[in-house]
Amino acid sequence: MNVTLTNIGSETLNLNSITLSGANTGDFLVTNLCGSTLAVGASCTVQVAFRPSATGLRTASLNIADNAANSPQTVPLSGTGTALHISTNLLQFGNVTVGSSSSQLLTLRNLGFRTISVGRIKIIGGNGNNYSQTNTCGSGIPPRSNCTFTVTFTPQRQGQLNAALSFSTNGSGTQAVSTVSLRGRGE
Repeated sequence: MNVTLTNIGSETLNLNSITLSGANTGDFLVTNLCGSTLAVGASCTVQVAFRPSATGLRTASLNIADNAANSPQTVPLSGTGTALHISTNLLQFGNVTVGSSSSQLLTLRNLGFRTISVGRIKIIGGNGNNYSQTNTCGSGIPPRSNCTFTVTFTPQRQGQLNAALSFSTNGSGTQAVSTVSLRGRGE
């Protein structure tokens, strides 16, 4: 994510420091693209990346110390760390002859130390009847293990036939619904 700083004052803004504070500062990475000064009317960007070290809510604050009267300015940061890694958010099947089939794999990996439940699996969208799935997930993924979905595209007509694979998990400690886009064209 980017944080944009704009000098709306009447003097050059001296940026003394850009730091992190709070409970989970190690989960956030700051890249300062602003330099040490900002001219009147100018803007610059501070990039903030999130790399959680644990599951659940992770918080910190971005602190910008400068010569403005209201220094330091503080931007609250938060993100939710999950133990679930999904290999992709898009499966592209390309062009497939009507009545033929093409299959692709989707892998779910449990990076955590507790079993992640997997449920409510369905193909959604107006063209969902052109897709099917089988999976090895059972009711859950054990710690440090993975499961796979085999998604099959069997176009029943010509044209673009997009849908999505939807499933629920508890990878962040709370129930969440994930979707993976499915794109294919019947020829």
